[in-house]
Amino acid sequence: MKMTKKQTLAQTRSSAAIRSMYAKELDDLIKEMFRSTKYRIVANYKKDEPTIAMDANIFSIMKKAMSKLTKQWQKNFNDIAEKLANRFVDKAVNHSDISLKDAFKKAGFTVDFKMTDDMKVKVAASVEENVQLIKSIPQKYFDDLNFIVNQGIQRGFDVGHISEQIQLKYGVTRRRAAFIARDQTNKVHSVITQQRQIDLGVTQGEWVHSHAGKKPRLSHLKAGQQKLVFDLKKGAYIDGEWILPAQLPNCRCGWKAVLPW
Repeated sequence: MKMTKKQTLAQTRSSAAIRSMYAKELDDLIKEMFRSTKYRIVANYKKDEPTIAMDANIFSIMKKAMSKLTKQWQKNFNDIAEKLANRFVDKAVNHSDISLKDAFKKAGFTVDFKMTDDMKVKVAASVEENVQLIKSIPQKYFDDLNFIVNQGIQRGFDVGHISEQIQLKYGVTRRRAAFIARDQTNKVHSVITQQRQIDLGVTQGEWVHSHAGKKPRLSHLKAGQQKLVFDLKKGAYIDGEWILPAQLPNCRCGWKAVLPW
């Protein structure tokens, strides 16, 4: 008996525009935090450097200043985190839905999406994950900054050293935010597309490797080359765990839905 090859749906991709928008919003917040931090820690104390450097209370002075800055910027990020996360996820969901509808249309099918309970859970979880990631930006920034300031005090309140280290930390924080934007854009698209396809009765996916990274995961590359078919609910069993494309950090893989009709 001749086997009929199953039809696959064209792979859909996350939005570069949404990723850029999210990255810019995070970067603008970080830029403002950096400017405020550098001014308060460096410029505001530099004018009194000879006096402060000889002051036995320099540690308590700087501790108080850092505590105030930390609370201020943690509050700023906390206040905007939910709004920013909701806006990002809403745009990502909308893009994923439009892309998936278009893929089905090109395959000859018309689909209608509904906000199922499972979808509500996936959307809420995506929002919460991004809320926590946004809040973690100042947490990590000021943890490192406190170390930098304490180290500066030990060096005799070396303002030049502190200024240089704050600048370096700014670059690290910006790169982390850019990673969050890229990784979450891919991840949210993957999670939403998976649930939409499951709700429509799709049960399998065919792994597609992105060929985007300089150092690809060899197991992911192999899965793409072999056109690995996996259970859409469980994911693919790769490197000892069940995963979906784009689930792991820096993974940009995707899949083609295997149509059951």
